[in-house]
Amino acid sequence: AILHELVPNQGDAWRYTLDTIRRYFDTLLTARDSGAQRPAIPEDPPIAMAEAAPPSDIAAVAPQASRWAEGIDWITFGWIAFLHVGALAAPFVFTWKGLGVAFVLYWLTGGVGICLGFHRLFSHTSFVAPRPVRWAIAWLGGLAGQGSVIHWVATHRKHHAHSDDEGDPHSPLHGKWWSHLLWLFPSMDAKATKELHRLCAPDLLLDPVLRWLDATFIIWNFL
Repeated sequence: AILHELVPNQGDAWRYTLDTIRRYFDTLLTARDSGAQRPAIPEDPPIAMAEAAPPSDIAAVAPQASRWAEGIDWITFGWIAFLHVGALAAPFVFTWKGLGVAFVLYWLTGGVGICLGFHRLFSHTSFVAPRPVRWAIAWLGGLAGQGSVIHWVATHRKHHAHSDDEGDPHSPLHGKWWSHLLWLFPSMDAKATKELHRLCAPDLLLDPVLRWLDATFIIWNFL
């Protein structure tokens, strides 16, 4: 079942999320005052946490025999090139208001959408949140331009299943440029993409709203 289905009372989810934040900062301040080591994140909620996929299943997603077997993903390449070329115009149209808007959008899409949402909430289920909050965070993360929530999470979970090994999508074994940038550009056919999602993000596939955000990901970036 989807993780949020395990928390039928949305008020309980809100209370747990806020209480987790409060308890963490309480222990952080206590540790600072006493000179102790930085505390760990509080334990997961006292509910049966859904496993995203057994490690053996994630490991079943074999690496491509050739990293470029399907050619270049020109859509991804064009998107990243467009963003970088567009950034060159920034010095010529600079305004302080524009800089402020950029920082706010960076925090919302990168900080809340990617770091808090795609990474901690969806990939590692580090905390729980009401369904409308999950959907809003997933939408914000999509606006960061790093891919849909389902594909991002599936890729990240595969990375953890094969960290720094051959099956790691951005393994350093293939060089610094591959692990930093080039891994984004090989094309993946529809069958391989569907299999990656099925094995590494089955919990997210059960949510129709997340599937819709996956299908409409690129549209939101142009609206």
